[in-house]
Amino acid sequence: MFSAERSTDQVQRPLYLDALTSWFGHIPADVARDLPRIAPMLVRLGYDPTNPKPKYGEPDNWVLDKVKVLHV
Repeated sequence: MFSAERSTDQVQRPLYLDALTSWFGHIPADVARDLPRIAPMLVRLGYDPTNPKPKYGEPDNWVLDKVKVLHV
């Protein structure tokens, strides 16, 4: 019997938007303070490691529509 990986199921559904912010407030203060030093690649990828609540931009309307359908 073939069993699909759970992660492969996820690519068939729209982005789970709540997951983008679910980590807010869960990074220990000492790690957040040292983040620019311990994760310098964040800056190279366009993130501000000093911002505790980054804005990811607005999702496309088709993503929002698919999320509404899933939450009904």
